[in-house]
Amino acid sequence: MFGIPILFNIMDPIAEEGMVSWSEGPNEASSDPSKRPPNIILILADDMGFNDLSLYNGGAGDGSLMTPNIDSLGLEGVVFDNGYAANAVCAPSRASIMTGRYSTRFGFEFTPFPKIGTTIFQWMQDTAKEEPKLKTS
Repeated sequence: MFGIPILFNIMDPIAEEGMVSWSEGPNEASSDPSKRPPNIILILADDMGFNDLSLYNGGAGDGSLMTPNIDSLGLEGVVFDNGYAANAVCAPSRASIMTGRYSTRFGFEFTPFPKIGTTIFQWMQDTAKEEPKLKTS
């Protein structure tokens, strides 16, 4: 058991906390804001429905979860009324967003699946096939 933390540190190292020295930006804008490219923030959320945001008269669908900070971002910027996913599952859809191509065009049609997953599914099927045996006296 004493080796588990050591293994975690090797597999996923985390640096110690420390001060970060940020470079100071310019005092004045280098060009007219109307001539600069826009600042774009893309928020990608898996499994979020259209009316899960209170901006779209929902708030987790029934108004029980309000999202005022996300609403203010939308009200101050651009709101998209229609959206389309390049794939029905998360990994290929994200790959399409990052590359700008349909995931099927570069061989990323499916979510990656580890080899152990096949073994686990086989165990589940084997367990489901076993009938419970009742003893009768």
